[in-house]
Amino acid sequence: MILRFTANLETKNPIEDALVIYFDEMATQAFDKEQDALKLMNTDILVPNLYIMAPESKQLSISGILVPTDSITKVPLGLTTFSDGWINFNAKDISQLPSYLHIYLFDAEKGIIQDLRQNPEYRFNLKTGEYNQRFSLVFSLSEIDEPATFDEKMFTCSYSSDQLFIKMNLPFSVKGNLLVTNMLGQTLLLKQVFEKETVQINTKLSSGVYIVTVIAGKRKESEKILMRKDYE
Repeated sequence: MILRFTANLETKNPIEDALVIYFDEMATQAFDKEQDALKLMNTDILVPNLYIMAPESKQLSISGILVPTDSITKVPLGLTTFSDGWINFNAKDISQLPSYLHIYLFDAEKGIIQDLRQNPEYRFNLKTGEYNQRFSLVFSLSEIDEPATFDEKMFTCSYSSDQLFIKMNLPFSVKGNLLVTNMLGQTLLLKQVFEKETVQINTKLSSGVYIVTVIAGKRKESEKILMRKDYE
């Protein structure tokens, strides 16, 4: 399954710059020189540069990602333009994606989320510059109505002196469930949480990897944490 996503500057004879995202069971979000391709910047000032932002700040023109099977997959995009003007995004080959998979474009500056199946084109005015935090492609197994659904992490973790702190980041009046498990899938904690609550856990856990999961409505987010005791 392949998605082509293009950008062009509105001119008399616009030239598109494209990126490619494909789904692969062996893919990772990090750059893989065997499966991904680094972005080679255009030299024509009338052609914008569109790319995928890999976690290590590498700019990619081709990137493999895992097939979304749970919750939401967000792919950060970058755009560099050397000319002011109107930019057009266009999602192509969407028909190749499975029908159950929703795909959206998120514009963080405007707070706009656009269903690319309903409208694959997005037009906006942009000044010369580099924009690496404004745009994202979002794949979801369910419909998304508001950017807040995915724009921010649901929680953050920190620990100190055998204390694990999990700070919720849920919208106002929203409650969810906090789950902590070990790598064997054994449940160590199950607790209802609210809004911006901070949960403090006297871990008494041995060194190892644990999984923190928060579920709220249709959203689910998990994070692996490494607990390391100085005396072990």
